[in-house]
Amino acid sequence: MVAARELIGTWKIVDYVVIGADGTLTRLHEPGSIGTLIYTADGHMSASMTARILYKGEADRTVFLGYCGPYECRDTYVLHHVQVASDPALVGTAQRRNVRFDGDKLILSAAPSIAGGPGSRSELHWRRV
Repeated sequence: MVAARELIGTWKIVDYVVIGADGTLTRLHEPGSIGTLIYTADGHMSASMTARILYKGEADRTVFLGYCGPYECRDTYVLHHVQVASDPALVGTAQRRNVRFDGDKLILSAAPSIAGGPGSRSELHWRRV
């Protein structure tokens, strides 16, 4: 079970990949990309980052992505209850992120990926600051 005490703190992004429905791996984290994830002891979170994505059919470009709100830990995942977001469609949703740890890294995954579409999954790798 994921415990809030394992998440609490500030994390910086070290990798962001999308695995397509066909197994294709796309790395959205480029040199110079930045991102911060914060979990507080009183149950709030904030995620802010830049990523390279295909945006509304245009060529790849680097965009800002972010949201914040309360969170709650469940079995093997965390729910982010989005109150404010760079994408208004996320406001009012609960974003499920599967949680696993690999050494000093926190890996949050989601399926389908917001950036990858149906059948895809994303993995965001974070390291504690």
